[in-house]
Amino acid sequence: MWAGGIAAFVILLCLAQVFVAPKFAPPPAIMPVRNGYDDFVKASSLLAPLDPDWDAIPLARLRPLMASNAPALALVHLGLTRECRTPLAYTPDYFATNDFGRLRNVAVALAADAKVAEADNRFGDAAFDDASIIAFGRESARGGLLIHSLVQIAIVSLGVKPLQRETPRLTAEESRRCLRLLQKSESDAEPFNRIRKREEIYAETIDPIKVRLLRVPLRLLGRDPVLATARKTEIRLKAQSLTLLNLEAALAAQAFQMENGRAAAGWNDLVPAYLPAIPTNPVLTQPLSFGAW
Repeated sequence: MWAGGIAAFVILLCLAQVFVAPKFAPPPAIMPVRNGYDDFVKASSLLAPLDPDWDAIPLARLRPLMASNAPALALVHLGLTRECRTPLAYTPDYFATNDFGRLRNVAVALAADAKVAEADNRFGDAAFDDASIIAFGRESARGGLLIHSLVQIAIVSLGVKPLQRETPRLTAEESRRCLRLLQKSESDAEPFNRIRKREEIYAETIDPIKVRLLRVPLRLLGRDPVLATARKTEIRLKAQSLTLLNLEAALAAQAFQMENGRAAAGWNDLVPAYLPAIPTNPVLTQPLSFGAW
């Protein structure tokens, strides 16, 4: 009897949230005075178009395209030095006016430029392009929803493997340059609970009553689609963050080896000269294993 009463109370409470709780869109976030995101969007409009299968374009055709893209990529690098925040509107048509396609074009242009640089044995330039892809993916998602985080994961993955491949070929200064870029984007990262909270507010703001009503039993059963997507996204972000922390450690170890003529023997060789502290494994919430990279 008590169990039935408690269940009924919980259901009534959830229904009250649907019908009584106000669903007002929050005021627009305060945007940076010089928003790096605006530089990204402007750069996308300056890019020479690339074929969907750009990776198969012969270098003879790719080189002049990348030369023409130099001003646009310079604008991207400028944006990466600034505070970035994606403009977010709590409206039903928000996704019809998003910049996801433009962001993809910027990431692909950076990847194509890295391909040309690596083919020309300019490994430092190639690595910086790939580090820029990673930083760009993180910075362009800041202030967004779960979908922005998923786009971030896709963009970042475009630069990870090439940078891992190029790291052993870098000089100390080239390693430090890439490391500084990754560390800035990491330090600028926002806690996932902020992203999840914005997603919940967005869903509650734009969903009609019948959709919110449908979520009541799903929430009671632990199958709320918003919460389920949030959990999966958080797991993927943590896994990618672990990969990037290992990549930063590898860059730090490469810089140390180039400057000292020997491999780093432990974290004491890298902290604090190259890394501010021993990285924390975001999956296990314990210190990162040395040499795991």
